[in-house]
Amino acid sequence: MFNNPVGKTGRRRLLPALLGTLLLALVGSALAAQVANAPPPAPRGGSLPGNQQKYLQLAEQGVQNINRYWFNSRTDWYNDRLAKGQDGKAPIWTTVHLFSALNGIAEAAPTAANERAVEWFADRAYREYWDPQVGHIPHTRKHIGGFDPSTRENKGPRAHAFFDDNGWLGLAFLEAFRITRVKRYLTYADDAFQFIAQAGWASGDGGGVWWDTHHVSRSSESISSGSALGAMLYYTTRRRSYLQTTQKFISWANAHIWDAKNGLYMRDVTSPILMGYVQSPFMVAYVSLCQTTKNDTLCDKAEQLGNSALAQFSGALHHGPQYDAEYLHWMLEVYAHDHNAAWYKLAADNAQRALANSQNKQGLFLKAWDGSRAPDAPTDSMKIDAATVSVFAWLAAATPPAAAPTGTPGGGVSG
Repeated sequence: MFNNPVGKTGRRRLLPALLGTLLLALVGSALAAQVANAPPPAPRGGSLPGNQQKYLQLAEQGVQNINRYWFNSRTDWYNDRLAKGQDGKAPIWTTVHLFSALNGIAEAAPTAANERAVEWFADRAYREYWDPQVGHIPHTRKHIGGFDPSTRENKGPRAHAFFDDNGWLGLAFLEAFRITRVKRYLTYADDAFQFIAQAGWASGDGGGVWWDTHHVSRSSESISSGSALGAMLYYTTRRRSYLQTTQKFISWANAHIWDAKNGLYMRDVTSPILMGYVQSPFMVAYVSLCQTTKNDTLCDKAEQLGNSALAQFSGALHHGPQYDAEYLHWMLEVYAHDHNAAWYKLAADNAQRALANSQNKQGLFLKAWDGSRAPDAPTDSMKIDAATVSVFAWLAAATPPAAAPTGTPGGGVSG
């Protein structure tokens, strides 16, 4: 048996303890990072009458489920899907529905905690999607910058961005500004609009707004969401350039994609397809411009467009939750101004369909509102669930017709 050299026994005993201490520190640091990155607790608060409170509770529980099942603390963002190996970061068209839900909850129950939840999401959405190098301005060497669904590691001048994504996300940022009054969200909304207006306008192809930076086709989704965003930015700032660009968008749409027979906007000059979620953002644009320009014929135009939309897309909506949720969201935005009970009823009826048919055992809304498979998305896609949750949120924020004072705005289209 050999004696240990002087001094080495202490080091041998110290090493395991030191390693243990370092391991605990690393684990603690990792856990702390996860806590720091995690979304704030699901919004709570508010005591609303009748069905509004029920919708608020559904929306709050929905957000809690989304954070539980789709948030990835490792990437500090949401997964697009539940399935392992298919859980890449969620793009804009997925997460904008959660953004909408958080905005609706905060509109319904304007507590400090709900506003913090909106700020948490808005700041991370900007960090995740803003790309200063995307969006080439025609006939220049400049790039305007825009919101790009690529991961942060794949951004740059050649990134594939979508102008309708920027419309929907810009509207969500503008709502976040309306709720929190944090000025950077107004700036982010302007960033989205400038990307659409400067890089998206098809100047060499007869006008209109492109669907994407690859110029695959022009898109009514892009020009309708862009028109709503421009009109609401003008309402908010009174900056005349917003008015001029929005009027240009609407004039082009009226001249090139207006279906006079049905009284609705078509998908594109080469595609006569009609979609509900294209019509209601145009309604918002008309109502907002009616308010700012004091031109009552624009309010009439919104009403006529809404009636035509109801004639075409009424009762049981079936385009898919991610599309129909946008249709209903902006119908409810117009309802907040004119209190037309038909707009509210359409949203409430379809919310009840979703509640009855689309929820699974985990409480996730992963089916279409008639219980069938939702179109254009995997069966475990966050966008399907979040879109349905957003409908509940905006119904919570809407005063039901029986309680709404006739002729009094319930929040304003863009106030």
